[in-house]
Formats: sequence, C-alpha cells, structure tokens
Amino acid sequence: MAKSGLVRWLLECSNRGGDGNGEVEGGAELEAGGASYLLSGLSPNMNHTHSSSSSSANGVASITHLSIEEDVDSSSLGSEKEYFPLSNYHIPLEITQLERLVSLDLSFLHLEVSSPNTLRTLISNFSSMKELHMDSMDLTIGPAEDWFRAIGSAELHNLQVLSMSNCHLSGQMGYYLINHSSLSHLYLSKNKITHFPQEMLNLPSLQILDLYNNVNLTGSLPEFPQPSALQQLILTRTQFSGSIPHSIGNLKSLKIFYAANCNFSGPIPYSFSNLPRLEELVLAQNAYTGPLPSLESPSKTFRWLDLSFNRFTGSIPASYANNRLLRALKLSNNLLTGTVPSSLFNLPFLQTILLDGNQLTGELHDDEISPISSSPLYEINLNQNRLGGPIPPSLFKFPNLQLLNLGSNSFHGVLDPHVFVSNITSIDLSNNTMLSIDPSDIAINVSQLSNFYFSNCNLSKIPGFFRYQEKLKNLHLSNNHLQGKMPEWIWNVVENLDLSSNSLVEFEDPLSDHSLSTLNTLFLSNNNFEGPIPILPSSLTYVSLANNKFSGTIPPTICNISCDYINLSGNDLSATIPPCLVNMSSLLVLDLSKNRLQGNIPDNFGDQCGMARIFFGGNQLEGPLPRSLANCTYMEVIDLGNNQISDTFPFWLEDLEELQALMLRSNRLHGTIGHHHRLNKSSFPTLHIVDLSSNKFTGQLPMEYLRTSKVMTMNTKDDTHQVINSSYNEDYKFSLMVPNKGQELDYVVDLISILNVLDLSSNQFEGEIPELVGEFKALAALNFSHNNLIGEIPSSLGNLKHLQSLDLSNNDLTGEIPSELASLTFLSVFNVSLNHLVGRIPSGTQFDTFSRNSFQGNLGLCGSQLQNQCNPKTTDDAPTSEKPPSSIENSSSDFDWRFALAGCGSGIILGVVIEHFILPKNMYYLAKVLAMERFINETFRQRARRRRWRN
Repeated sequence: MAKSGLVRWLLECSNRGGDGNGEVEGGAELEAGGASYLLSGLSPNMNHTHSSSSSSANGVASITHLSIEEDVDSSSLGSEKEYFPLSNYHIPLEITQLERLVSLDLSFLHLEVSSPNTLRTLISNFSSMKELHMDSMDLTIGPAEDWFRAIGSAELHNLQVLSMSNCHLSGQMGYYLINHSSLSHLYLSKNKITHFPQEMLNLPSLQILDLYNNVNLTGSLPEFPQPSALQQLILTRTQFSGSIPHSIGNLKSLKIFYAANCNFSGPIPYSFSNLPRLEELVLAQNAYTGPLPSLESPSKTFRWLDLSFNRFTGSIPASYANNRLLRALKLSNNLLTGTVPSSLFNLPFLQTILLDGNQLTGELHDDEISPISSSPLYEINLNQNRLGGPIPPSLFKFPNLQLLNLGSNSFHGVLDPHVFVSNITSIDLSNNTMLSIDPSDIAINVSQLSNFYFSNCNLSKIPGFFRYQEKLKNLHLSNNHLQGKMPEWIWNVVENLDLSSNSLVEFEDPLSDHSLSTLNTLFLSNNNFEGPIPILPSSLTYVSLANNKFSGTIPPTICNISCDYINLSGNDLSATIPPCLVNMSSLLVLDLSKNRLQGNIPDNFGDQCGMARIFFGGNQLEGPLPRSLANCTYMEVIDLGNNQISDTFPFWLEDLEELQALMLRSNRLHGTIGHHHRLNKSSFPTLHIVDLSSNKFTGQLPMEYLRTSKVMTMNTKDDTHQVINSSYNEDYKFSLMVPNKGQELDYVVDLISILNVLDLSSNQFEGEIPELVGEFKALAALNFSHNNLIGEIPSSLGNLKHLQSLDLSNNDLTGEIPSELASLTFLSVFNVSLNHLVGRIPSGTQFDTFSRNSFQGNLGLCGSQLQNQCNPKTTDDAPTSEKPPSSIENSSSDFDWRFALAGCGSGIILGVVIEHFILPKNMYYLAKVLAMERFINETFRQRARRRRWRN
C-alpha cells in the first residue's frame, strides 16, 4: 500500500528554452480532471487536489521523459520541473499524445493494469520509446505471454530498455520480443516465468539480461555467435540446465556472469580464459565437475569468483593467487585437493577467502603470510579440510580481519592468547582435537572479540584470558577435557555459554549472587556436576543441565527466571514437580525426563499456556493426567511415558491442533478408545506419533477415531512435510538403526519414512484389525503386537507404501499372510510370530530378507525362511497352528530400532529415540524425546513468541 501524499511526475521536454511555439520551458502538466483513466493505483489515500494548466497540446506532445514518484513534499516543488498531483495514481488518457516520449517510468507504484490490451493502448503511440520501466506493477491478470504479446505488437521499434521485475508474471514468455533488434537491456527478475526463448540470448544489441529468481524458469545456453554485445548475464535461481558451451568465449564484452543455484553441470570450458573484460563470475550451487577454470585471461579487471557448492576437483590454480585485483574467492564445498597457496593471503585487494568444505592438505607457513597494513581481508574460512601443523600467528594480524574459521582440521599445538590480540570479532577453531590454549590467567583484551568457538579440542582448563574480554558474547567450549570447578567469573563474562560434554564436577560458588549476570543461554549437559541445582541467573533464556548427577528437589527459585527452554533430564532429582514450573508464561520446552520425580503432575497449566513440548517420561509420576494441559493450545509434543499414571485416554486433548506426538507408554492407563466421542469433527488433526503401548487399554483398535489425523492419512511426502514444519519451519532428518542379519545398519531417511508411528502394543485390544488401517498411508512404523486380536491380516496393509516396520506378533491372528505385503519395498522389520497363521510365506522383495524369528510360532506357515518347506500339493491345507509355549515367546526376535531426529532449519536439535520397538512387553519402547540440546538460535525464540502472541 503506497503512502498518501503528492505524486510527482518528472517531465523532461525536447526543448527547454521555450521558443514561443508552444514548447514548454522546464516541463509540462497533464490534466487529470475529466480524463479517461487507463491505470489505477492501489492507494485510496492520495490527495484529491490538482493544479490547472495552460500548457498547449504541442507542449504536452514535446515531453520526452515521464516518471512518477510518490509522497513528495509540496515545499519541494520548483520552477525547473512541473509537478502534477494525482489521486489514486490515475493516469489520464492524454498521456497517449506524448508522441515524442522516449522514456516512461511507472515503477514501484504497484499500479494495477486491467488487461494486456490496456497496456498496449497506453504504449502503442510511443513510436520513439526507448525505455519502458514497469517494475513492481501488478500484472497478475492474464499469463505472461499475453503481456509480452501486448508489448511486442505495440511496434516499439526503438525500444532499448524493458524493465519488468517483480511484476507477478507467470507462465511462458513466448517469442514476441525476438524481433526487437534494438533491445539492449531486459530486466525480468523476481517473476514466475517458466520458459525463456533461447534465441533471445543472441539478440545483436542485447547487453544486459536479468532473469534472477524465476525459480521455475527452464532453458539452456545456446551457441554464442561472434561478435556479441552481451555484458551482463544473470540467471541465478532459475532452472537453467545443461552445460556451458565452448562458444561462451565469443562474448568478448561479457563482464558479469551470475548463474548460481541453477542446474548446470559438466566442466567449465577453457574458453572462459578468452574473456578479456570479465569482472565477476558466480556459478555456485550447481553440479559442475572437473578442474577449476584457470581464468588466465587478458582481463585486467577480474575481481570476483564464486564457484562454491559444486563438484570441482584438483588443486587451486596458481593464476588465482597471481590476480592482484581479486576481491573475493569463494570455492567452498567442492572436492578440491592440494595445498592452500600462501600467496593468496598477500593479494592487496582480497576481502574474502572461502575454501571450507574441501580436501585441502598441508600446512600454512607463518613466514609465507605477510599481512600489510592496508589489507582489506575481512573473512578467512578454511573449515572442514585436512590442514595440519601449527596455526600461523600471522593469520590473526590482518588489520581488517573480522571472521576467522579454521575449524574441523588437524591443527595442533598450544596457542598463546597473545596471538588473538587484533580487531577480529569471531574465531572458530573447533574440531581440532590436538589443539589447545595456554590456560594461564593472562590479562589481555581482544578489543572486538565477540564469538569464540573451541569445541572438541584439547582443553583441560578454561583459559583465564577469557575473563578479560569485554565484548565476548558467545563462548563454546563443549566436548573438551575440562575438569574441576566451573569458575565464578564466567557467569559475568558472556551471554551464551556452552560447556557441555566435559568432566566438570562443581561450581566455584554455587550460592553466589548472579543478579549482575548477562548470561542468556547456559549449556552444562553431559558433565559430572553433583549436589543440588545451583542458583541460576534471572537473565537466562535457555538452560540445559541434562545428564549430570544433580540430586535433591527442583528448587522453586527456578521459576523466577524467564526461560523459554529448561532441560533437567537425566539427573537424580526427586520429590514432586514445583507447580510454578508448569505455569511459567515464557516457557516453551520443559524436559524433566529420566529422573526420580514422584507425585502428581501439577494441574495448573495456565490459561495462557505457551508451552510447545513437555518431556516427563522415565520418572515415578502417578495420579491422573492434568486436565489443564488442554490450555496449552500450541502444544506439539507430550511425553509422559514410563511412569505410573492412572487414567483413561485423554480425549480432552483432541482439540490441540498442533499436537504432533503423544507418548503415554508404560503407564496404568485403561478403558476404551472408541470413536463414539464425536464423529463429525476432526480429532488430533496433526498427530503423527502415537505410543500408547504397555498400558491396559481394552476394546477394539481405535482406527476409526485416529483416522481424523490428516498427517497419518496423507499420501504424499510434500504434504506431510508441510504440516510437520508449520511451527518452526524445521528441516528434519533421521538416523535409523535396525538389525540386518546380525548387524545394525545406520542410514538417513526422510520425515515421512520415520516419524509417522502408531504403537498400540502390549494392551488388551481385541477384535479384528480393520481394513481401514490401509488408509493410514503415511505410517512408517505400526505395532499391534501383544494384544488379543483375531481374524485375518487385512490385505489393505499393502497400501502403506512408506511402512518400514510392522509388528503383529503375539496375537490370535489366523489365515495367510497377504501377498500384498510383498509390495512394501521399504519394509525392514516384520514380525508375525506367535499367531495361528497358515500357508506360504510371500516371496520376493523384502520378505526374502526376513529371518525365521519373524514367523516362528505359526506351525501352519511354510517357506524358505522356516525349516518346513512348502509342499505344492498340500500348502492350501496346511494345519492351523496352536499357540506355542511361553518359552518360544521369550525367544522372540530382538529387533532394535533407534530413531534420532535432528531439526536443522533453525538450529534446533530434536531427538526421538524409539528403542526396542519390536521387543516383548517387558522392554521399554519409547525411551526419550530430547528437545533442543545445543546451539538454539535466536530465530527459534522469535518465531515461537510470534506464535504465542499472534492472537
């Protein structure tokens, strides 16, 4: 929506002198009153005043340049140019009289055009038009082809510049501009064009072509003729594909070539070295292979190279280090080998060196790096290579260096803190396992140091020089060998502190006053801290004390901090949960799992509850489920498994529209889970993990009730992914471990393949498995084992194409194994043991890989997996098996599933561990859901708060 105010029409005429023949000195006005309007803007608040004009028709016709600007202060109106105040951006019909108009600029006023024919009427008389700017106009009415047809048929034979960026153009472009031989500049970025004519690239006058961010635009590069006027070619974020032709060397005028995030592949042609004017080459995020282009061209101006995120091999060409005009070298995430040319660091204008994510080796020699006082070098990133040796102190001496990342290499030695004295703001030396820092209490201040990352190195003591850093915000020293006490001074030095996965045992002064602390995040998980939980600073937003040896009660003082995230899991805490803890208005995630907490869960979740995830599993909690949980309308994960809770199924949670995981296993829940509650309204619409195993539920399987979950019944991966990520826009990946012929396999699978789980095992369900189970198309794991189910296995299970685990063991099922199950190509775990099944075991695909443990205890089954082979003449008359003795039950297959879920989009780690998924009922099934362990970023907090206060 445009702002209210005056609209300025910038008018320039072909004769500024005023010769008495009707030519207008300084400009002209157009009458608005009574005109027929062709275009209407979006703002209803423009001033409804206009000034009259005595300009003659000849004066109007002499206008050559017309531009509109908004929100002009009337005090700025001068005599050199005339200004015309318009209401609602209406453009009068008289504009079509401007026969000498050379340039028309209607950009950024978000004008609406009623139809392509309207646009053609507007511009068809502008036979002298050279420039037409329409950026950010609303051209949603009609496909892109109709708009380009309107322009192409307007006979603008002199048109040189056409700018239509961000005009909402969609569909194919057509071939209506290929005859505009005078066209030199074409800007079509930020649209939804799907096809671009290849012939357009060879227009004889074309100098600039900008197709940036047309994400569905397909095309390929043609053979380029010689000569060519092309100077800038911008294809970034399109679907252009194929290889770069060798004839690109004919583009002798080419200065800028941007084609990042496309689908190009193959090697870079050597002819790039023949481009004498090339200045910037950006081909990142494609699939290029082969060696890096040498770029040994006669160009005297080449300054920017970005070839990152490709598959280039070989070494870094020496020509790069010899280019003294180079300003940016970005070669990240390729397959480069060899050494880092030391002369790169000595280039006089180089600002950025990004070589991370390669296979570079060798050492960096201090005497070969000579920082000069005028060096503009700002960032050095050599992360994730195979570099070794000591870190040269000269790397820290570049006067303008801000970011230095040498992490994930093999650097070694003990660094003297004095080397850090510079203007640098961020240092990352993590994952150099033989690297350490002198721990002495050296009183030096690195004046601008804000971030220091030294995780997974060889520290045994927190270096004392950190206490003198006045601007330090982030200090990460996790996964080292830190021992002893956590120093008192560290509470008041940093904002975000990570000391997790060390061997710290106590606090230097656990009862001291931290009121002056600015600590925002504190991660002390996986250490050896003992005793009571210390007094925590009120400034904390995230705190994890998980997996230590803290004991005693949870102090009520913890409720005095305004935390978004509290993790106290894996300790030895006892007594009851403080009621104030579940009533904290700011709290999003609360993890108290795997302690010895007792008593009832407090039933005072507030009316404005903003919690998203609670993990209370693995305690000794009892009593009923707290009804006030229904107040937590943003709740996504509830884990209360492995307790002693006694209640019925929580139907009263079914209105939680964002609830995705409900784990209540191994409690004392009872009763039926029928579909009588309400049939005409969706229940648990986004629920996709349900574990009710090892309880005392009775009645029939609640498939009719659970079918209202949209996620479980979705048929496509894309839809499921969209629902799961609706809250935090996380990108989930999972690590799955299952046994395979005695060996555990660990591989990565996507969201729909794993996190759609239904486990109703080890209850007292009875009746048949309903056919509608086949509607749960998104399921990856299904467990009905250890119940009293009868009847046949429904053939509709063959519809669950994403199913990876199916356990129906230890029931009273009869009949044959449906042949449809043989089509489940992802099925890795299958168990129907201890039933009354008969007939031939299906063959082919996954069934040939299952062991006899999957079928034992069914005396009527036969097949290659069992000792009794099928007799073709008697298979159909195979006897019905009897229930085997308990000794067979105890020897049932020892499947072991572990799922680890990591959220990468926003820096959140959410672990889901499903252990012993197909084991007998005396084993626990769902051990833990671990939410956000380390490095939770600011994005999560802001996004979550917006959700909490959106209403």
